[in-house]
Amino acid sequence: MGNFNLIFVANELDNNNLNGPNVVFFNLIKAVCLNGNEFDNRFKFYFLVPENFHVNYNESQNVNFIKIKSNNKFVLFFIMLSLKKLGNNYVIFYPKLTYFPFFKNQFAFLYDLPLEKKYLINEIELKRGIRKQFLFKKLVINNLKCVFTISKSVKEDIVKFLDINNIDYIYLGVDTEIFKPLDHVNLEKFDLKYKEYFFYPAGKLWFRKNIINLLLAFYKLINQLEEYKKYKLIITANNYNDLKDKYVLKVRKIIQDYKLNDNVKFCYVDNKDMVDLYNGAVAVIFSSFYEGFGLPILESLACKVPILFSDIPVFNEIFNENIFKFDPNDVESIYFQLKNFLEFYLKEDKEKLNRIIELGYKKIFNFNWLSTAKNLVSKIENIISKE
Repeated sequence: MGNFNLIFVANELDNNNLNGPNVVFFNLIKAVCLNGNEFDNRFKFYFLVPENFHVNYNESQNVNFIKIKSNNKFVLFFIMLSLKKLGNNYVIFYPKLTYFPFFKNQFAFLYDLPLEKKYLINEIELKRGIRKQFLFKKLVINNLKCVFTISKSVKEDIVKFLDINNIDYIYLGVDTEIFKPLDHVNLEKFDLKYKEYFFYPAGKLWFRKNIINLLLAFYKLINQLEEYKKYKLIITANNYNDLKDKYVLKVRKIIQDYKLNDNVKFCYVDNKDMVDLYNGAVAVIFSSFYEGFGLPILESLACKVPILFSDIPVFNEIFNENIFKFDPNDVESIYFQLKNFLEFYLKEDKEKLNRIIELGYKKIFNFNWLSTAKNLVSKIENIISKE
């Protein structure tokens, strides 16, 4: 095929809120902007972004920015109509399930399904609930050329629960310019005086993140031996002060009932500051019931920090060799791995621990944003060329 125009609809990007879909689209755009010459000259990229959006980039004839003054969907629609002058070889890519009429070759991300409650209800009931929730979204999916998700296991879940075939997956990446081992860690800016802590980059307190089981396991740990009482647990969350959220209230009650205020701290920090919290931790813990991928796993591995995580399919896709895995639905299992890790850590079995860390560090070379962008472009081209 001839020239290939890729239109990334990123009108909701916010440099000050790089979470969820935003962080994925931001890093895809950044990877293309910094490495535009790595792509075949047939590919032209058009990024529809807010006026105040900014990203570092190297000059390239392949990369074009179209600044949007308003987030209004009608304004966006007419801007996209104007891009039809590019000819027929265009592709439109959205960061979430979206569809506009009168355009062909539309693609979107579907990051995951709400499967975290599979521990609470049977599969038939779960499938019924998901299909009801996705009734309208499935109409959108059926009108898209293809939907991309972010791991093999989630693709299998989507096929199983939604019975759709126009789906593929790409792995996400980690920015090793940001997430890397640091010689000096600055925790004062977070008002943290802890020297030895576990770090859970949850982002938000909700059922999926399995905070309550982790707190119960951590309570048992610090009351097991006197030498364990010095350990703290830091959890990043942007909604700890939302007293209207029922799950937040449950978490707060656990903290109060088990007198964990001195050992557990909740805070929220910018994405760019997370590297200090990673590097200062004795280990990272990621106790989710379910995830679409697991960027915190890559980020901790890139910082050469040990990680303990839930034994779920998507995490095993990233680092199956990790020995610090637990059943997220079992408080005893979480406790056992916390204790197991500390036995390694306190006995200073550095040789074995370093082998695990180095094994994890090697994994990050399979996950970088330029490879993600190239893989996405390649798969889109293959889909279009088959017509």
